Amino acid sequence: MLSMSELKKTITSAIALSVFLIIAFILVYNVQIIGILDDNIVLTLMNKHKENFKTELNGIDSVYTQDFILDLEGVKELKIRCKRKKDDEEAFISFTLTDADTGEVLAEKDGYSSEILKKKNSYIRLPIEESKSDFRGRNLRLTVELEDAVETRVRIVSNNKNGIVSSVNGDSNNKTNIIYGVEYGSKLWLRALYIAVVIMLSFLFILCFVLFIIRKCDFVKAYIPLAFAIGIIMSLIFLPHGIPDEPGHIDTAYMYSNVILGRGKTPNGLLEKRHCDVVQDDMLVNGLESNSYYQLKQHLFTRPKDTDIISVSFDYTGGIVPDIVYIPMALGIAIGRLLGLSTFMIYFLGRLLNLCVFIFITYLAIKIIPCGKNLMAFILLLPINMQQAMSASYDCVLNAVIILFIAYVFMVYKREKIKKRDIIILALSALVIAMSKGGVYIPLCLLLIGLPFGFKKHMNRRILVIVLAIIIVLIGVLIYAEYPVLKSLLIDGTVRGESNLYTFADVTADPLNVIYLYWNTINKKGASLIMELLGGKLSWLGVRASWMFLIPFIIGLLLLANVEGEKIDFDKKKIRCIVITSVIVFLLLFASMLVGFTQIESEYIQGLQGRYFLPIFPLCMMLLKTDMINVKKEKISSIAMFMMMSEIMILLESIPQVI
Repeated sequence: MLSMSELKKTITSAIALSVFLIIAFILVYNVQIIGILDDNIVLTLMNKHKENFKTELNGIDSVYTQDFILDLEGVKELKIRCKRKKDDEEAFISFTLTDADTGEVLAEKDGYSSEILKKKNSYIRLPIEESKSDFRGRNLRLTVELEDAVETRVRIVSNNKNGIVSSVNGDSNNKTNIIYGVEYGSKLWLRALYIAVVIMLSFLFILCFVLFIIRKCDFVKAYIPLAFAIGIIMSLIFLPHGIPDEPGHIDTAYMYSNVILGRGKTPNGLLEKRHCDVVQDDMLVNGLESNSYYQLKQHLFTRPKDTDIISVSFDYTGGIVPDIVYIPMALGIAIGRLLGLSTFMIYFLGRLLNLCVFIFITYLAIKIIPCGKNLMAFILLLPINMQQAMSASYDCVLNAVIILFIAYVFMVYKREKIKKRDIIILALSALVIAMSKGGVYIPLCLLLIGLPFGFKKHMNRRILVIVLAIIIVLIGVLIYAEYPVLKSLLIDGTVRGESNLYTFADVTADPLNVIYLYWNTINKKGASLIMELLGGKLSWLGVRASWMFLIPFIIGLLLLANVEGEKIDFDKKKIRCIVITSVIVFLLLFASMLVGFTQIESEYIQGLQGRYFLPIFPLCMMLLKTDMINVKKEKISSIAMFMMMSEIMILLESIPQVI
C-alpha cells in the first residue's frame, strides 16, 4: 500500500510523463506527419540497397515490350530510369503504355533521344490521366522503341519481377522489369497508421509505468512483457522487407518451409513459392516506403486466390549459418500456408515465432547469468536488438544462442563446478557459433579457457583437455566447411578480383596500412557504429534517431553495469580471458569486412554495421564496472522508466521516416 506522499509522487509522475508524451504525439503529427499526407504513395519497383542491372536498346535490339499486371488504382505516374550512350542526331525514342487486351493508349512520350535523355541518368515520367488511372484487373503493356539509331545506346535500369511481369517481347520466361517506380493514390489514410502506432506506444508507456513506477520491477522481471510489446510494435512499423537483407532471409526460410511441408528443396537455385507470395514480394521494395503500408492495408486479411506453386530464382542467405536458425520462421510460414493465410500473415506469423524463440532463449540466459542481469536485459531490449528479434533474420536465433552461451559460461565460472550436462550444452552452442557467419564469433569459445581457473586442482587437467578438444573440433569444423571469412582469408584472399578489393595478400604485405585502416575506421565511423549499436539507425540504416534519445541509453547502461550485487566479480584470470575474447572478436569483425569487402582505395573499412557487435556488447559493458558508481537495486525501476521513455520516443520518431 502506497503512503500518501508516495501516491502523490506517483500521480505527479504519471501526469508529467503523460503530458510530455501527448505533446510529443501532437508535435510529431503537426510538424512531420501532416506535411506529407497530401503526397502520392510511392512504389519503387527497383531494388534499394541492392544492385539492379541494365537492359540495353540499340540499333539492333531496338524494341522492348513488357507485359505486366499492376493491381493499383489512382495511378498518377510511371517512372523509368535511362542512360544514353553516344548520340545520333536522328535517333528517336518512344515510350508507350497501353492496355494489352484493348489496345487503349494509357500514356505515351516520345522525341529525339538527345532531347529526352539529356542528363547522365534521366527519369522518363509517364503521367496517367485520372480517367485511365485504375489499373486493377488490367493486362498492361509497356513498349519502348529506339529508331534510327546507329551508335546511340540506351541503357534502362531493370530487374526481375517474377510475379507482376508475364512476358518480355513475347517470351513468357523473361521476367525483366524496366519500370523504376510508380506514384499513385494519396497518403491521407496513413494518419490511421499513425493513430494506431500512437495507441500502441501509449499502451507501452502504461505498461512501463505500471511495471517500473507502481510495482517497482527491475528489467529482469519486466523483460518478457516489454520484449513482446516492443517486438509487436516494431513489427507494425518495420514491415516485411523493411529489415536489412530480410527479402533473402524470408525466401531462405520459405525454402525450409517447403521441407517442413514435404516438398523438399528445389535444385538449381530455384525456390517454389505460391504465386500470390511472389506477386506480393514484387510489390514490396527491400526497404520501407508508403506503398508497403498500403499493401498491408489492402492484403493483410485478404485470403489469397492464386496459390499455385511456381519456381523463381532467389537470394539464398543460409550458406553461412546452420539450418536450425531458420526453423522458427520456416515453421511460421509453413503453418500460415496450411491455413491459407495471406502473404503478410504468413510472414508476420514467422516473425512472431522468431520473437518467441528469441525471448525464451534470452530470458533463460538472463535467469542463469550470475552478474549483469539488468544490464543484459536492457541490452536485449535495445531497438536494434528488438528489430533483429522480430524480423526474419537469422540474427534472431544466432544472437540468442550466443547470449545463452555467454550466460552459461559465466554461470559455470561462478559455480566453479562443471558437469557433463554443462559440457554438452556448451559444446552444442559453441558449435552453432562456430558454424555461423564464417566463424567471426568463434573467438567467443575462448571463454571456455577460463573454466579451469578457480576449480579444484585435480580437475584442472581434465577440464583443460576437454576445453581444448572442443576448441580444436570447432576449428576443424570451420576449416572443413570453408565458410566465407576463412575461405576469403586462406583461399581466395591471395588474388585480387576485378572488383579491386583488399585481399589477404595486401594485409600481409603492408600490416602498418591495416593498422591505419583500423584507426581511421574507429575515428571516422566510430560514432556511427555506436549509434547503430544503440538503435539510432534502424531498418536499412535509413531510419535515424536523435542523439538526444540515445544519450539516456548510454547513461543508463553505465549505471546498470554498476548495480549492487550485479557487478562482474570474477578473478583476474577470468576477467583477462573476457577482455582478450572481446578484443579478438572486435578485431576479427573488422578483418572480415576488410578482406573481400573494402575497396583498395578506401580510407576506412567498409561494410561494418553496429549490429554485428551485439553479441559482444554485454561483455564489453560488464567490464565498465567501477567503484566510483554504486547503484542501489531499488533505483533500477527509476532508471528503467527513464530509459524506456527514450525507447518510446525513438519508435515515435521513426514513423515520419517510414511513411
